[in-house]
This record gives sequence, structure tokens and C-alpha cells, in this order.
Amino acid sequence: MRFKTFLSIPLLLFCSLAVAQLSDDFQDGNLTDPDWQGQTDRFSVVNGELVLQDATTTSPSYLYLPASTSLQAATTWEFYVRTEFAPSANNHAIIYLSASNPDLSGDQFGYFLKVGGISGTDDALELFRQDGSSTSLVLSGMTGAAANDPVQARVRIIRSTDGSWQLFTDYSGGTNYNLEAAAIDATYDFGQYIGVLCKYTSSNATDNFFFDDFLIDPLYLDVVPPNLLSAVVTAPNDVQLQFDEVLDGTSAGLVTNYMLDQGIGNPSTAQLDGADPTRVNLTLSTALVIGQSYDLTVQNVADLAGNVLATQIISISYVIPEAYDVLINEIMASPPDGSVPGTLPAGVEYVELYNRSTKTLNLEGWT
Repeated sequence: MRFKTFLSIPLLLFCSLAVAQLSDDFQDGNLTDPDWQGQTDRFSVVNGELVLQDATTTSPSYLYLPASTSLQAATTWEFYVRTEFAPSANNHAIIYLSASNPDLSGDQFGYFLKVGGISGTDDALELFRQDGSSTSLVLSGMTGAAANDPVQARVRIIRSTDGSWQLFTDYSGGTNYNLEAAAIDATYDFGQYIGVLCKYTSSNATDNFFFDDFLIDPLYLDVVPPNLLSAVVTAPNDVQLQFDEVLDGTSAGLVTNYMLDQGIGNPSTAQLDGADPTRVNLTLSTALVIGQSYDLTVQNVADLAGNVLATQIISISYVIPEAYDVLINEIMASPPDGSVPGTLPAGVEYVELYNRSTKTLNLEGWT
């Protein structure tokens, strides 16, 4: 195995990230350098390739590596994959490019490439976004390209800083890459893990999944703690916190990391949002008083890289909108054909709202 990590740390105080590169071709015959983790008893290195060898025949099986990636720079993933069977719904390989959870069989917020498993001759390489337990197709390669027995592909995936994805492949296993598909999805800025997940029936549990030549360039070592962006009171006993990145679920769920003044104290529960891991939902044992302002102190909440928020204090209040607090002040329903310099461009319609009260109102959900 040849494992290379190239590290560059700019000597600028305002820089938040250190840049590295990871590559692994398994030529040393083990999984310890780099330290692959997960169900290591089900995988081996054979003739310089990573191979599934599951004597338990208990699907699925996975391995992962800590490998932080970011939209702050264009990222390239490369790898080789081969299955000694035609993929099906119950037998196919998945390569996680960007995962939030080291348990690749669990809920994730990130992206993965699926090798076939669609339906017979329609099998293709497909890039998915995973939102917890649900998935959404981002792009699909050539129909039928992953329908063979066996299937092999050398894959290069490039993501630009604007969230543009490109899928390049060489189905001969070489490096004569062809662009197959492109799409844009910038839902998740950061990922913490890469890895492989094998789904299979008992007949494919041993010596039928092969992986090799992993490259991720660049890696980003996140050294910046999470930042609390906002706190919204959604009900007398409920507060929703919005952070700027995915959080560590353990620290986000500790009620002692949150404190409200004026006798409220710690919340009774704190839960990472199941649909958005950048949000935390607090439940208070004491209801907030309408119109009263409170200081909420947040501390010791960590991101997935282990960076810990020191202390942030934010003011919140429970406000109930009343009739005529907000007025429709102006309607531009039929804009002129030409635009006036310094104003909105031609053809733009708008409604202007005016808050005539002294309240700070959250307009989310207003229709």
C-alpha cells in the first residue's frame, strides 16, 4: 500500500483550514496505514486490492476513513471498483464521497456513488445526496454501463466550489477518463468520512467486491468551531438554534451546554434536528413570558471535527404577532418594461412589507 498525506498549513492567522491529500493503493497488504475503520473483520487486502471477505454473510458491510472535504476548494475523488457479478437491488457497491456519520449503514448527510442496483440492463453509476435516511439522485452515468457481469470502473469525480459535480469514468479500468454526466448540488458544504459499503446476498459475501487506488484531493482539516447564527422561539417552551455547520450529536444533545437567564436554567431536552444536523431543538421546562427578553448562553457544542464552541450569548424573546403589526405597504404587480438605474431590473414584481410594531417578528412560514 502506498499512503500519502501531503500537508500544507499557510502561515496566516486568519486561515481556518489546513490542506492535505490522501491516497491509498493497498500495496502494503494491510488496513492499518491509513487506519481503515468499521467492520474490518469482513475485509482483507489481497494482491494489492481491498476485498470483501465476509464469513458471516451479514449484509451490509462497510469500511471508512476520516477524510474531511469542503466546498471551499474544488475536490477530486478517484478510485477503482469491481464486482464479480451483475449488480442488483440486493447486490451492489456504494462508495461514500462525503459522509457525516462513521456508521455508513446509518443515516447520513452527504453524497455517495452507487454502482448499479437499478434494474438489469438499466444499471448505471449514480451519484446520490443522502438526507438522513432518504436519498435524492444528483446525476446518473450512461445507462447500462454497470449492467455487465463483472462490472469494473475507474472513477474520477470532481466537485467545484459552486457545487458543480462531474463524473468521469474508464470502464476498462485504465485512466482514459470520459465525462459521463454533470449536475449541481451544493446542499452540504462539508464531509467528514469516505468509505465503501457493500450490499449482498450470501453468494456474493466473499471475493466478489474489489476496491483500489483511492485518492481524495484536497482534504480539509477543519480547525474552526461552529458558530451560532440564530435562535428562534417557535413556541412558549421551544427554541430552535441554527448553527453554521453540521454538529456532533453528543455535544449538541447535552442540556448543560445551554442556559437561559431569569430563572429558566437549562432546557429539559436538547436534540439535534433529524432533518438538518446544523440545527438544535431545545425544549424548556418553564414557558417563556410573552414579550420578555432572555439571554441564552451556548457553550461546548462541537462540530464533527471536534472543534468546540467556547461561549456565545444571544438574546431571544417570545413574540406573538397581532393584527396590523405587519402591513402590505406597496405592491409592484405590473412593472414597467424598462428598468431605472439603481432599482430592481425590468420585469421584477414585489410586495413591500412594513413592520409598524416594535416587535422583532419571524416571518418563516407566513403565507
